[in-house]
Amino acid sequence: MARRPARIGSIVTATGTDITGRRPVRRRVEVLAARLEPGDSGGPLVNATGSVIGVAFAIDPADRGTAYAVTPSELIPVLAEGRDRVPVPPGRCPAR
Repeated sequence: MARRPARIGSIVTATGTDITGRRPVRRRVEVLAARLEPGDSGGPLVNATGSVIGVAFAIDPADRGTAYAVTPSELIPVLAEGRDRVPVPPGRCPAR
């Protein structure tokens, strides 16, 4: 991810579905004034002191100058949950 300036325009609660597309979810999302590029998803949004204040995940298809990041309040519980997980070996995912 290239270093590009960004500004948080607002923080909204976005409603969508989970990764399976079956359950509704609500997430706190930062709406960014930023020119992100495909492949920037997962990149950190950092402030002037280097603290991570979000993680980029989407570009608005109707306005390439608008992008979205997940807020720390969404990230911290997910990261904490992963501490107790057993690592999964690399390789092909098993069929469901």
